[in-house]
Amino acid sequence: MDKASRRVLDIHESISEICGRALYTHDHSILEELCQILVERRIYSGVSVGFVDIERIKIKTVAHCGLEGLPIECEVSNMPGLQQGNYYVCNNLSSSSNSSRWLVEVAKHGYSSLAIFPIKTAKELLAALTLYSRECNTFEPEEVDAMQKLATIICNVLVYLRLDARKKHAEMELQRSEAIYSRISTKMFELLCEINGNGKLSFVSNRSNPIFGLTTEDLLGRRFLDFIHPDDTAALQNTLEAALRSRSIETGELRFQCSNGKYVWVELACDALNDPSNATSRFLIVCRDITEKKRSLERLQKYTHDLEKRVEDRTEKIRVLNETITGRLVQKIEQINNISEIRGRLEKQPGVDSNFDMIMDRAIHDLGMDAGGILIANLPERIVEVKSLRPITGSLSNRSARSNFPLDHSFVEFESLHKNQAISRIVGDEPCILETESVHCAPILFSEKVYGVLALGSKRREILDESDLSVLKLYSGLITTVLETKTLTVEPTKELVGLKEGKHSLDFGSSYLVADNVELAYELFLDSVLTGIEGLCITRTMPRKIREEYGFKRTPIVWLTDESIEEEKTIQSLQDLSILISNYVQKATKPVILIDGMEYLISHKGFDSVYHFMQAKKTQMEANQGILIVPFFKDAVEPKEARLLEREFHLFPAKGSAQLGDDELRVLKTMRPLT
Repeated sequence: MDKASRRVLDIHESISEICGRALYTHDHSILEELCQILVERRIYSGVSVGFVDIERIKIKTVAHCGLEGLPIECEVSNMPGLQQGNYYVCNNLSSSSNSSRWLVEVAKHGYSSLAIFPIKTAKELLAALTLYSRECNTFEPEEVDAMQKLATIICNVLVYLRLDARKKHAEMELQRSEAIYSRISTKMFELLCEINGNGKLSFVSNRSNPIFGLTTEDLLGRRFLDFIHPDDTAALQNTLEAALRSRSIETGELRFQCSNGKYVWVELACDALNDPSNATSRFLIVCRDITEKKRSLERLQKYTHDLEKRVEDRTEKIRVLNETITGRLVQKIEQINNISEIRGRLEKQPGVDSNFDMIMDRAIHDLGMDAGGILIANLPERIVEVKSLRPITGSLSNRSARSNFPLDHSFVEFESLHKNQAISRIVGDEPCILETESVHCAPILFSEKVYGVLALGSKRREILDESDLSVLKLYSGLITTVLETKTLTVEPTKELVGLKEGKHSLDFGSSYLVADNVELAYELFLDSVLTGIEGLCITRTMPRKIREEYGFKRTPIVWLTDESIEEEKTIQSLQDLSILISNYVQKATKPVILIDGMEYLISHKGFDSVYHFMQAKKTQMEANQGILIVPFFKDAVEPKEARLLEREFHLFPAKGSAQLGDDELRVLKTMRPLT
């Protein structure tokens, strides 16, 4: 797994942990924990969360980790994009065109990359999440997408904390109101009256007139029960009986009818005026209006219910988001493991077409698609060739049977080919090779050029996110691996005619070093090839000249050069050369290999790399009973390096051994292989 993919996985794991903690943390300490998680896991060098003030002029840091010496306050105008509610990413502060004082200060403290994400609701900018890194090019597109989701999670947490604070404030206000009502109740009442044994009002205070709109004449002689709401008569009776039994003041709440017919809530205090043994009872009743208190209480209850519902909804959203992120994370890990498994299988089986089919089938399965195709561009003929195609099951279209399509035709799949970028889009009315509702493509690159396109299609009208497109790109990279393996494969071939016995008898499983005599090295190789041994010539000389001078007709020749030459097999890197030789040795039977170009390789890769390469090839020859011939000039390397080579290889010619004479060499060269 590459470094970028590892960072994205670490970020998603951190988000999952933050979501879990948010469910149980009910204050701003969750912000400190967030910063610590992202820094202690070495995802970023520093992290801070700052609140925006009411005027949206300044932002003050309230939680941070990993920052050294940066000011805790900053003007919003100095943080790019924040006033507009947009995120800002700079992967190289030293070359940034933005010259705000704050960004300059960040760069002076040793940070190279920076990203700012707004934490906002639909109507309000609350805070900002700022990430710092001491490395350049830290923030990739997948990482930015993940951090935007984290900013949304922080916003949800801040909204919850704000609602919780408002609830506490409302409770404090209610307690304050109750205290005021308590003080007033000792000095003020709206109705003072006496009820006789018949339940009628025998005394009424004049203070009731302005409150209920009733005069003393309206109340005196009337049954008190006539002014009580029918649903509250039982409550009144219970309060009176309780006062009679307890010989103390009993209270209750009920609805009292005013002169306009409407009811108001009153708090009733009742005291029995005679002994409970008397046949009839009198009661002194004090009533005060608590309608506003009841309304406030109802509003508070409704507000509390709404608040609890919103908190419950937010908690559920965080839980669902956590499960979604975890599920996607597990899915991506499985997909990357599948790709690694396929890459290992590609190294063991050389078949191009069968490997294309294997990659196609696994990509369709992993990404949940219904169809797919590998399309290779043939620029000279202006066509796109179909190398592997999986049409929709049951498709009766003639397109699924075609082997190529015109390159200048406007198929949806060709958009990725022409733009050299991954695409995911709805097809609509445009022509589509896969004949699906949506198409998702990634270009196939080979030798830094667009070679073709990997196209997948779905019956659903859907757009893939960046993580799925990244997986699609990895699958297109597997196709590039197949193509590269094909270019590094040389088929062993024998010359059609040869000698019964060579002049020199080279031992199979041995490697020979020919010092200061390139001509002798070629003669040894020619001598072996003409006896029927499968040979591979790797040279710094143009292959056409080698064929003309030595008469090779079928022996493969590879040219060591930095240029790509048409009609010639060329190799540019030491790694590719090693793969090519390994592939050839596995296919050939006791081959002979000539490597003419050690000086060229040393000048490009250094002696140590080339020396280790030669040691590996020597071991390979011993294991496969092959012969390796390497000419070199001693003056091209240091004396110590020359001794290392001479110690590792057999020197040729050995002291006292016979060499080919000039006449023998001429005869050997004139024995051209037949076509």
